[in-house]
Amino acid sequence: MRHKITKSTLFFQDLLASYFQRMRQQVVETLLLLCVCHLFGLYNPNQVADALKIPKARLYRSLGSLSLYHSKCLNLRLGCAMALNFIKDTESKSASTQSRRCITVSVDDSNLPREA
Repeated sequence: MRHKITKSTLFFQDLLASYFQRMRQQVVETLLLLCVCHLFGLYNPNQVADALKIPKARLYRSLGSLSLYHSKCLNLRLGCAMALNFIKDTESKSASTQSRRCITVSVDDSNLPREA
């Protein structure tokens, strides 16, 4: 288990450092903490702060210094790449496996004008 955590931590650390060289070290460490906590089922800063018994404000203050540009880049680069790998893997499986994975596509058309 320790090896898995160390390996995951180094992966995320290298990933964050390579994509965001100009980001402050404190922000990188906070993001790294949140990434590693996903391994233990802690998916948001509140859960992480409660589990580690640290002030929530400290985590949010650190994340607050993350620019909107970096947030968007992080979501696009990591999220899209992970989703693409998952979808490609699922497409290579049988129809029943694809059905069990319940992949759905959500389209938000609320900003498009309605045709009467």
